[in-house]
Amino acid sequence: MPSPHSSLAEWLSWLESLHPSEIDLGLDRQMAVQQRMALDFGACKIITVAGTNGKGSTATLTASLLQAHGYRVGLYTSPHFLHFTERVAVQGTPVTEEAMVQALAAVEKARGDTSLTYFEFTTLAAFRLFADAALDYMVLEVGLGGRLDAVNALDTDCAIVTSIGLDHVDWLGDDIAGIAREKAGIARPGKPLLVGRTDCPEAFVQVALINGCQLTFVDTQLPREPGAWRFVGSHQQLDDLPWPLLPYPSALLALRALELLGIALQREKVTAVLQNTSMPGRLQRLAWHGNEIWLDVAHNPHAADYVVRQLQHVSAQWTIILGMLKDKDASGVVQSLARLEPDWHLVTLTGSRGQQAKELAERTGLMDVVCHHSVAAALDALEPNRQQPVLVCGSFHTVADALNHMPNNQHG
Repeated sequence: MPSPHSSLAEWLSWLESLHPSEIDLGLDRQMAVQQRMALDFGACKIITVAGTNGKGSTATLTASLLQAHGYRVGLYTSPHFLHFTERVAVQGTPVTEEAMVQALAAVEKARGDTSLTYFEFTTLAAFRLFADAALDYMVLEVGLGGRLDAVNALDTDCAIVTSIGLDHVDWLGDDIAGIAREKAGIARPGKPLLVGRTDCPEAFVQVALINGCQLTFVDTQLPREPGAWRFVGSHQQLDDLPWPLLPYPSALLALRALELLGIALQREKVTAVLQNTSMPGRLQRLAWHGNEIWLDVAHNPHAADYVVRQLQHVSAQWTIILGMLKDKDASGVVQSLARLEPDWHLVTLTGSRGQQAKELAERTGLMDVVCHHSVAAALDALEPNRQQPVLVCGSFHTVADALNHMPNNQHG
């Protein structure tokens, strides 16, 4: 077992072998340890974000908007790309490795003989750091599902469900209404529940009737053309807002959440957040050897469709570097991306859930493709100064591999 003087890498390596299952949904174990930790968050309010797509960008925009309006904010997201500490930020700055190690040691001290998954353990460490930070707000991104996810061990003051779709079917099933109910399980009686894109509103109505939360549906349908837009809330209206760097539906949900929490929105502060808040791997634009590279973590058809709609106006010709995990709907993703009429470059992803490039080609029926043994190999195969932009997508792993291979990239 590592000590408080061990490195963060040593702690994370140990955590990976601590629990027999990577995913073991349920709150009993975590709640027991959490109670022993005696965490005190003071008057801090909590915003919890679930959803099939867009939960990370919604959480990030919500935190940025809160901070811009003068609040002290902690943000918890996952997974990370390059450094584990990306997951836990206070006032927009990731915590230090030293602080994370001390928080992990505090969880271990309280754990006793209770077994925790990697995500449960690290979530409790984030809670420890947030309890010590004297925050006004915590914004927590759900890892998987909602009702039984580790972040749901804390009672939220505002729940957001960004969208509902089929993903992680091995854990959540393929019943869309059932998935909706699981995600709505983050809501609390008497507190707001904001719901974005959904094909099953009745499931949320049912949850609201049972637990007494304040249900609000938000129309996150994209305008026909990106451009200046208007936020119309229940009590506030902001005109001529700039198109956000992060997805428009995420911006809409974040603004609505602040309004429901009683925060008076200031247009100049909202404008600054929309123009400046970005995230790695969310329509991220970089330059690499004279090439225009776009990175996006889209790994299901709905997310891929959004990417296509945002990029169709950029170029009529594309190269796509695609790598996907074997438990994802690769055919659906390819069907959406095909509207860009791309040259296809498929890459192998390693790990227990990764798949070979040739296997991906067979599953999707793509014939005219180039297969590479890694994302790095695909990037290195690009000739310099191409006129055709490149989209790297399909998985967090694909984007992380690209970012690791382009350490000195520059924003385009």
